[in-house]
Amino acid sequence: MKTNLKKRNNVQKTTLNVAAIIISLIILSVTVNAQGIWKSFLEMNDMNKNDMVLANDTKNYSDIDNAGITETNSFSAYSELEKEKTLDLEDWMIDESYFADINVNPETEEALQLDDWMTNENYFNPVTFQVDVETESPLELEDWMLNENYFQSVKNEEQPMALKNWMISENFWK
Repeated sequence: MKTNLKKRNNVQKTTLNVAAIIISLIILSVTVNAQGIWKSFLEMNDMNKNDMVLANDTKNYSDIDNAGITETNSFSAYSELEKEKTLDLEDWMIDESYFADINVNPETEEALQLDDWMTNENYFNPVTFQVDVETESPLELEDWMLNENYFQSVKNEEQPMALKNWMISENFWK
């Protein structure tokens, strides 16, 4: 009896694990397909490379970044000329009775009035503001400033630059 339950539990665990793997593969396939990788892969393996070989071109097409193929196809949808219908003018749009209720009154401001304090010179006397002129003491040389033991230059020797293969490869610089 216990062996039947253990077998049943093992079968259930195995089927759940297999189902989880299948679902994760389906989700992975959908996300990869959503990015257009499969479409660009199938387009590249189609006759695009065969046509290039038949044209006897000397470029190495195996290293070219072909991710832009789907972008050019999708860009063509935006380059089409769009036309809109002409806007028809209806009678109610030019009838003044629809817009007669709007009262447009120009705003007027009251004239500014001068108060007594505004013309009183005691409030604006330049003598009330005092500006102190700051003076700095002159700099003095101290003994430690002239001591060369405090100022030793450190020489950093850089390693010579090495030329790597990727720096001169045509595949990286196009």
